[in-house]
Amino acid sequence: MTDFKIHPAAELFPMLPERQLDEMAQDICSNGQRMPVMVWRNQVIDGRNRLKACELIGADPWVQKCDKDFATDDDVIRYIFSINLLRRHLSSSERAALAVELLPMLKTGARERQTRGVSQKIDEASRATQEAAEITGTNRQYVHDAAKLKEQSPEKFAEVRRGEKTIPQAMKELKPRVVRANIDQVVAEEEKLVDGIISDLTNATKKLRKCVDSLGLSAQSVSRVSDAVNVIADLIP
Repeated sequence: MTDFKIHPAAELFPMLPERQLDEMAQDICSNGQRMPVMVWRNQVIDGRNRLKACELIGADPWVQKCDKDFATDDDVIRYIFSINLLRRHLSSSERAALAVELLPMLKTGARERQTRGVSQKIDEASRATQEAAEITGTNRQYVHDAAKLKEQSPEKFAEVRRGEKTIPQAMKELKPRVVRANIDQVVAEEEKLVDGIISDLTNATKKLRKCVDSLGLSAQSVSRVSDAVNVIADLIP
């Protein structure tokens, strides 16, 4: 496998478990490799498992160059996903999580097209999300929710990615934690504001006392100012 690079889009799909790879290797050993490893511009776009199985038994893999003339990098990605999604029974939630992993590649492509002047002032993030949803066969809202889930809880996102939970289930479990985090943020901001007020009052009280000491006022006037200062001081814990 070291002779070939794996296309990043192909890497998004997990390899077979070790037991199934061993079974594939033994089948190739007994019956030969039935399907080729597809390579495009020296990148494997289909057949990583077959390539690994051949490596396990020390067999030379059957490698075939893809003769498709892809116009853009996004076309290559669409081809890779069309092949892999046919073989895998993924739920809409799993597809949405997969779409989130795909987003950085699509956004990179959009930036490159914009540099070349092809992009027509389309919102890059929105366009990439829509395209990722179309490529993976899910809906845009699910991709948006999956991206939000990944940001707030990578652990829950990983569970969805593995097919252990749906996006609604993961979001429901996450909600109490998010609410608690929002409350903690409000409390922290309030405490910061109060600390600032206390600091300002403390400094003002110190300045007022120094001013009174330096003016040489009568005893009655000093008493009145002192009372006012004490009122301010009472506000400070």
